[in-house]
Amino acid sequence: MKQPYTYLIGWTQHNLFYYGVRHANNCNPKELWVKYFTSSNIVKDCRKKFGEPDIIKIRKTFNNEQSALDWEREVLRRLNVLENKKWLNANIAGSFLFHTLPKTENHKTNISKALKGRINSWAIGNTHATILKGREKTEDHKQKISESKIGKPRKDMIGNEYARALKGRKKDPSHQESINKKLNTKEVKDKISATWANKPIKICPHCDIAGKGGNMTRYHFNNCKRKI
Repeated sequence: MKQPYTYLIGWTQHNLFYYGVRHANNCNPKELWVKYFTSSNIVKDCRKKFGEPDIIKIRKTFNNEQSALDWEREVLRRLNVLENKKWLNANIAGSFLFHTLPKTENHKTNISKALKGRINSWAIGNTHATILKGREKTEDHKQKISESKIGKPRKDMIGNEYARALKGRKKDPSHQESINKKLNTKEVKDKISATWANKPIKICPHCDIAGKGGNMTRYHFNNCKRKI
């Protein structure tokens, strides 16, 4: 029976570790380091250089493939594996980092062949921008751009920049009064009350705190501080 799982291997003497996921057909935790030795070429290089790892652990098992992949992605993100050089993981869900460990010449050659002929996405964007730079737009085009941006914050002003830009701006009292009247009607209050009353109570599996609403998702479950 297929049982996806995540695992940890490491060479403590060299302070090098690898956290991975296994979700292939007929996979099972019992196969780890018996017939399955990860799919990482970097791990393969370490085995040749340092021998077998002294840490080989199953960290978590799952009932389905997607749950295993989601868990691995979250753990790698929290461990900051792309910046911390003790981790051998070269990517998180496709975001690659090739300087994690010195590569063999054979590995370097394979990477070079794989990337040969690919167009850098950064170069594509900049080339496109260069081509369009200085091109005059028709009045109709300008109008359409203007209409498409109504109500949307500028990309360079999102977050704190956007808040600072709006700081001190006077609000239209009549507009605010109209909003307050709509929110303070008995009908609206009853709807809000009914919505909250019907929300299910959620219990965090890591700290057993119970509650409703977005704060449970924000501070518990995958984001819980007590999560292992």
